[in-house]
Amino acid sequence: MSEDNVLRALKSSDPEERRRAVLDVPSAPEAAWPRLVVMAMGDADWRVRKEAVSVARSLTASREVLDAIVAVFGPGDNIGLRNAAVEALGGFGSSAVDALRAAIPALDADGRKLAAEALARSADAAALGVLQMLLEDSDTNVRSAAIEAITGVGAADLDRAASLLERCLVSGDSLTALGALEGLNRLGIAVGWPMLRPHIANPVLREALLMAAGLSGHPDAVPYLARALAATEGRVFRKAVTALATFVVNDRGSFKAARAALASLGEAARRRLVDEARGPSEDLEIQRCALLVVGALGNKEAAAAVIAALADDRVAAEAEQALGMLGPAAILTLSDRARTEIGEEQVACIEQLGRLADDSTRAVACQAIIEAADGGTPEVVRAALVSLAQLGDEGALGLALRWLTPEAAPAVRQAATTALATSAVRYPEASRAIARQARHDTPDALVTVTVISALDGPVFDTAAEDISFLADAASNESPIVRRAALEALARSKSPAAVEAASFALTDETPEVQLAAIRALGRMRDDAGHAIGAPHLLEVVRTFSDDALGVAAVEALGETGDAAAVDVLRGVLREGSPVRAFAAVEAMGRIDAPGRVDALIQALSHSEPEVVKAALRALATEERDPRAVAHVGASLDHAAWDVRRLSAELLGRHSDSTSKHLLRQRLIGEQEPLVREEIQRSLAEAEGGTVRRTMPPLGGGMG
Repeated sequence: MSEDNVLRALKSSDPEERRRAVLDVPSAPEAAWPRLVVMAMGDADWRVRKEAVSVARSLTASREVLDAIVAVFGPGDNIGLRNAAVEALGGFGSSAVDALRAAIPALDADGRKLAAEALARSADAAALGVLQMLLEDSDTNVRSAAIEAITGVGAADLDRAASLLERCLVSGDSLTALGALEGLNRLGIAVGWPMLRPHIANPVLREALLMAAGLSGHPDAVPYLARALAATEGRVFRKAVTALATFVVNDRGSFKAARAALASLGEAARRRLVDEARGPSEDLEIQRCALLVVGALGNKEAAAAVIAALADDRVAAEAEQALGMLGPAAILTLSDRARTEIGEEQVACIEQLGRLADDSTRAVACQAIIEAADGGTPEVVRAALVSLAQLGDEGALGLALRWLTPEAAPAVRQAATTALATSAVRYPEASRAIARQARHDTPDALVTVTVISALDGPVFDTAAEDISFLADAASNESPIVRRAALEALARSKSPAAVEAASFALTDETPEVQLAAIRALGRMRDDAGHAIGAPHLLEVVRTFSDDALGVAAVEALGETGDAAAVDVLRGVLREGSPVRAFAAVEAMGRIDAPGRVDALIQALSHSEPEVVKAALRALATEERDPRAVAHVGASLDHAAWDVRRLSAELLGRHSDSTSKHLLRQRLIGEQEPLVREEIQRSLAEAEGGTVRRTMPPLGGGMG
């Protein structure tokens, strides 16, 4: 577009026409860009100026445009133009820094202030060198803008920014010191307490100094922060709480120093602090900070406030962190609450006891947990079992035995299993003595099965006796016991274990049948051979239930047995789509002759998901040259998602054959998503990228 046409549109009385004209600036002659961009940035309408800034940032390669924008900082009264220039220069990076460095000496005070604001947006560490010069400016506003700008760009070089801002702290000008201190705080830079101490009496710096003291991590800063908590002014109190929260989480030494200083806190300030922590508070950030501070306070009232806050998800993370700081005070209060609270609060107290108790408080915590579980709801019992397993107290054995029964709720029974298994490892002899008391045909057999599973050595006199017990327990009246016994037998190398699992394939309970199938797939002899594979080969096609059939196929694949390939090919031909899919995935895990032939056969299946599974397996086959050829042939499949997957897999090879197949298919492909995948694969092979879009709805295995 010609310069005159753009210029004419930029002079239109219609703001929308002027905004659209800005978009045409890059199509005008390059020599006209500086004039047109500056004209648009000075427009009376903010939308036009915003569009002009965006266009200017797209022309960063033009030195002429940059110089024209910098020239805006010369004398002038168009505030909108100058602000737009500051924003636009942020997109020029280091080029803007160099240009401003050269221009600043000729600018007036207003121009130098704007230059500092532009430097803050550059994100270039080199800007700090120019801003250092502006710190010495004779104009107060320029110096203030330079300090603000150092904060803005300081993340690019924190050490240098810290040095420049700390230099300002020794200034006799309170406003300069305030700006520097606020900048250091925003950057998260810890200033040494000796540098901060001289400013304690300066009321102008009070709030900024509180935050800096919190960041300092210096023990001598804590008494100053603690005294500020006694302030009657709410704003100062909140600043002190925030600063102390920053201080106490710094390291272990800071926490100890905070606890010592807070010990002398007055009653009124301590009560107010605890109230802020307890909530509910309109200012959640202050409540979070107060929770951390009362964690350092460490008394019974603090513990009660922290525990009360546990139920509020908005502050629960800080409450848990505070509990970790409270130590014995938390354990005692949690123990009392675990006995007396009900519902979610009781569960939360029990869980925290399991997490926080140490050697010195374990006995107190365990006793409270056991008492809470007596007559408690299933949720309370589950929490108690989990916590006792964490603590490792021998008392977990008794509670686990009480609840490890087939009749217990599933969640409770699982928690009891975990607690007993954990305790068995810690107290093996006591656990063995308990386990030997049960018979294989009683519900108590579940205890013995759990202990056998948990321990490496035998529970009875020999490993053979353990296996015999498990094999007998696999015929227990309870399906829960039978399933647990089969899961334990999965680790066995014994023919007796194989026989028990094989017998359980005919169990009347599907969950037990599943356990038997999985056990047969996992059993190995000393040489690593899958000793359950022959039984799986016989039954893999006999189950009418798809869930069991799929489980059998998956277990057969897990064995890696070469004889499985022919059986799986039969499932592929005759089974349902879900079984065929499982058969293909199982074949992909078996390294045996005929594997590739079977996967190629699967490419003819009527279900696209089965075909895709076969393609994924073939794509990993590097020894057979037919694999890539058949993946490429699927570029002509009727289903679009199969063609797209084929293109994706071919793109991973980046050889000349794959590229040729992709280019050939690209010519005739009509589906946009498949074309996109082909283009992406070709682009990646050549070092480029293509953006993906969402696939259409539908698809999937029926």
